[in-house]
Amino acid sequence: MHVDPSGKSFLAILGTVVLGAAVGGFVGAITAAIDGDDIGAGFLSGAVAGAIISVGLATAIALGPVVGGVVATGSGFMGGYAGDVVSQGMTKGWDKINGNHALAIGGVTALITLGSFGIMSYIARSTPSLFGNMVNRTIPIMTRVNNSLSLTATTAFLALTYGATGSLLNSLANLLVDENEESQENIIDIIAGCD
Repeated sequence: MHVDPSGKSFLAILGTVVLGAAVGGFVGAITAAIDGDDIGAGFLSGAVAGAIISVGLATAIALGPVVGGVVATGSGFMGGYAGDVVSQGMTKGWDKINGNHALAIGGVTALITLGSFGIMSYIARSTPSLFGNMVNRTIPIMTRVNNSLSLTATTAFLALTYGATGSLLNSLANLLVDENEESQENIIDIIAGCD
């Protein structure tokens, strides 16, 4: 109950989520423009993925390596899945969403997010002068989570990283899965042509 006695950190946490979503949306829009896809769908998809992964990674860093790894993986999956559903819904129509594609994107994004968590966790633990209030085990867990999610100069750096990472991972996973599907279709076409 003493995590946020002033009630001020809600806006700081909201600021972190908005920053992660904005960066994710920006990266998503750029990636969509490069790929020749719908820029609006890329922005919204990136923003959704960036926001979810931002919150998940920020929370994961405060929780430690084992529980944090599970949270990071789960947030990566949810961010990738939700981002892909938004992208498909906006480009193909909400009634034509391919659930298997979204699951594949979520799975790939989850694995890459786990790797990102390892790197970010190492950075946070190796610089206790900057990130000590997020990783110091003597501080209560909810206070660490609150500190990790609240927008400060230190967490702004991480939020920028979270948002960009989330959207970039979602975009890369999309390309990887799409290229794999195209390769499978090409192989099927070649086999069908041999009949």
